[in-house]
Amino acid sequence: MSSSSVGQTNKPLKDLVSLSREYGSDIDFVVAGGGNTSVKIGDELWVKASGTELAQAHESTFIALDRKALNDTLAASYPNDSDEREALVKRGLLRSMLRPDLGGRPTVEASLHNLISYKFVVHTHPWKVNALTSSRNGLAVLRERFAGRAMVLLYSDPGYTLAVKLEREMRRFVGAVGHEPQIIFLGNHGLFIADDTAKGIRALTAEVISACEQEISPLPTV
Repeated sequence: MSSSSVGQTNKPLKDLVSLSREYGSDIDFVVAGGGNTSVKIGDELWVKASGTELAQAHESTFIALDRKALNDTLAASYPNDSDEREALVKRGLLRSMLRPDLGGRPTVEASLHNLISYKFVVHTHPWKVNALTSSRNGLAVLRERFAGRAMVLLYSDPGYTLAVKLEREMRRFVGAVGHEPQIIFLGNHGLFIADDTAKGIRALTAEVISACEQEISPLPTV
């Protein structure tokens, strides 16, 4: 790899590490090490390795995946049996690794990150968002509040099942409004924020949290 290509890779990765540590160390966003992040660099998707924590993110905790291979994995035909299907999907994810010799396993949500065209994707589980998405009218509130900007999905099993559902619903969203959503609310699951810059990720996240706070009753004082 040339020195110029190394530089082109390092800057987005450094931004991703910064975002990951920032949200990963905030208990309002991540509990027990959950969540995942990614950045697209050319034909590569750099995504958090499974089993690593965002709060402890480092450039070495991200895995480079071939985006075409990820697309092929998602588009493949699989058996109806969920255990067989998930085993085959995991094999496909492993085959997409550009440096398998470095070890690590890509998150099962790598295909989902790859579906989103924006450069940076941050997936967290903010309790303020989940408080709304798990409430009786919360999804409707968010759908109205962010109409034309956010996609709202009912809960689905993570990984392949969620990626297939997202692909289908994203086509509908783009057909209706003409562009991809930068905000995705998942019922009783969490939040996806996407943007081409780290600054944009932070701004959108702050806007979403502020909107949720306005809908949540104040917590009782102790």
